[in-house]
Amino acid sequence: LGDRGSMLRGLTTFSQPRLLAPDGVRFATLKSLKTRLVSVKSIQKITKAMKMVAASKLRGAQTRMEASRPFVLSSPAALKDALDTTEITGERVFVLPISSDKGLCGGVNSSVVKQTKLLINKLSAEGSKAEIFIVGSKARDALTRECGSLLVGNADECYQKPFSWGQAAVIADEVLSHDFDKLNIIYNKFYSVVRFEVTPIAYGTPVMLAGNEKLAAEFEVDEDEDSEMMHDLYKFELASRLFNCVLENSTSENASRMTAMDNASNNAKDMISKLQVIYNRQRQAVITTELNEIISGAESLWRSLGVGAAPTTSGDGTGPGRGCGAGGRGQSRVPPCAQAAAATASPARSHKRGRTGRRTAVDAARGVRRGRSRGPPQRARGQWLRARRMPAW
Repeated sequence: LGDRGSMLRGLTTFSQPRLLAPDGVRFATLKSLKTRLVSVKSIQKITKAMKMVAASKLRGAQTRMEASRPFVLSSPAALKDALDTTEITGERVFVLPISSDKGLCGGVNSSVVKQTKLLINKLSAEGSKAEIFIVGSKARDALTRECGSLLVGNADECYQKPFSWGQAAVIADEVLSHDFDKLNIIYNKFYSVVRFEVTPIAYGTPVMLAGNEKLAAEFEVDEDEDSEMMHDLYKFELASRLFNCVLENSTSENASRMTAMDNASNNAKDMISKLQVIYNRQRQAVITTELNEIISGAESLWRSLGVGAAPTTSGDGTGPGRGCGAGGRGQSRVPPCAQAAAATASPARSHKRGRTGRRTAVDAARGVRRGRSRGPPQRARGQWLRARRMPAW
């Protein structure tokens, strides 16, 4: 029976509706809601400021990006054909992902990291050896855990100042210091404020330029200076491409950050409105509870004086009438504070003035003035002041 009784008690408890919060969960209080409102409003101010900063940076980054495109578009067709790597299957592949140094910019960095991982897995399946050189700290932090053994270098803090062609030349020198058969650049290409796409670019090696007869005939290169000049030409082409790719990625970063901060500001606005509604409802519930407690206390005080039921007065204040509960039209019940004031009036003086003295005390307790030019009679005012003195019990 003991086990059965405990089981029945458990079933009964489980079948009953759970009115309280689950274990470990507390109801939101007014103080916690107010603190939450303040914090969300502060976050909204920060996101709005970050949106404005990103918009101002986007204008300058887009101008520099558009100025860098002629460096890439003006490359001769013979050079592009010589660096075509569609038919090259090298064993050593150099991967150069371009990311940013800061976050809160949507999927700019995550998309580059994802594309880089897919490329590394594909090269591993094909049996090729990959090396990674990263531009930006975000891609470095994301790829160090899984591809740390393949990392040969990285370039951070490239966006502290506007990216220059000299910085691109330094990165190109670092890339050319490694031996590889194929070069892959992964970056975000900017199309508009709301659109950017991850774009991979494949490049060959300087050796491919040295053995290209069409390119040598177009530039009229001597055989003695062929290798050195083609190496310099490849370095210039790679630096120009890196310069454009980094600026494209920077413009996409600022555009994505502006959009992300705009969405964050709108979400904060919706959250503030919902929290404000919950706060107002709970605050109104607290006020209603306190008013009920005050009225109940006044009713208990009236009954403790032994007078009986609380008196009522008619709507015009001329005499006793039915209360609101009795269905009287235009009639209201005397407030508990006025009832207590009328109950404590001296019987010896109240019977002389009768009903008028008590009505004056009730109106005075309500805050009603009977005229602007003159106040209540002095004798009634004195009686009301004496009525406010509570007896010692």
